[in-house]
Amino acid sequence: MQLYGYLAQALPPSASERLRFTQLPNISSDDVETVAPNAKDMSDVLYSLEEKKDPRASDVKKTIQKWGRVEIVEATFKGE
Repeated sequence: MQLYGYLAQALPPSASERLRFTQLPNISSDDVETVAPNAKDMSDVLYSLEEKKDPRASDVKKTIQKWGRVEIVEATFKGE
């Protein structure tokens, strides 16, 4: 079973993969296309901001460093 991003991160099911970058501080959906058009993950967005000396880079870096990770060790389905 796969835990989908829209369940764990409150993203709508119809959202694009790139919409998850809007969870970073001060990054809007328009920014995703202009700041880091080729970003594949959060660190790519940070790298693009740092390259452009964007002041949002420090907030994004702090957020990424504290970003939680979920490790599901075991999952079972308990039916009736």
